[in-house]
Amino acid sequence: MAASTCDVFSFCVGVAGRARVSVEVRFVSSAKGKGLFATQLIRKGETIFVERPLVAAQFLWNALYRYRGHW
Repeated sequence: MAASTCDVFSFCVGVAGRARVSVEVRFVSSAKGKGLFATQLIRKGETIFVERPLVAAQFLWNALYRYRGHW
């Protein structure tokens, strides 16, 4: 069974597996949903969000344009 929308994306974990304390997820409104808000200063260039791609379409793109990689 799928998780309810209240339980999805409500906790941020850093690359080392530690909880990020500089950001938090808050409910904004029913029209906008949830947002990621800073709780501390975030330096320029600092990574605050990383995720794995859900779908990759590279092979489809290659097939459409008949690209054949040279091995």
